Amino acid sequence: MLVIIGGIIGFFASIAKDYLIESKKEKDKIKSLKREKLEETFILVSDFYSNSLKSLESKENTESAKIGMIIRFYFKDLLEGYQLFLEKSKVIIVKTTIPNSENLTQEELIEHNKEYIKFLNEIEKESKKYC
Repeated sequence: MLVIIGGIIGFFASIAKDYLIESKKEKDKIKSLKREKLEETFILVSDFYSNSLKSLESKENTESAKIGMIIRFYFKDLLEGYQLFLEKSKVIIVKTTIPNSENLTQEELIEHNKEYIKFLNEIEKESKKYC
């Protein structure tokens, strides 16, 4: 009788152990994926920032779309900061793409830089969750 009870306990213990191991593997996989996506977002934001200051010929709009998609799918906490950064970037982009447009002011560049730094800090803060 004791052998049967021990066998049953061992059976349930092995099931619980397998469940815990698989659960841990899944969490690690998700953590790794989010780390990769944050790294990709960081690179895309940096490229987008650089391109927003360039002339019309060298601008590409794909970074903005990729950043928005990654943030909406994986990091909803970063969405508000991204939208603020994007608003400041649009001012810069418009003024550097329209021919004969008014020049950028120092204040606009400063505000753009502040939002850029602020958003990168938010990305860094988010990345600490996945270390």
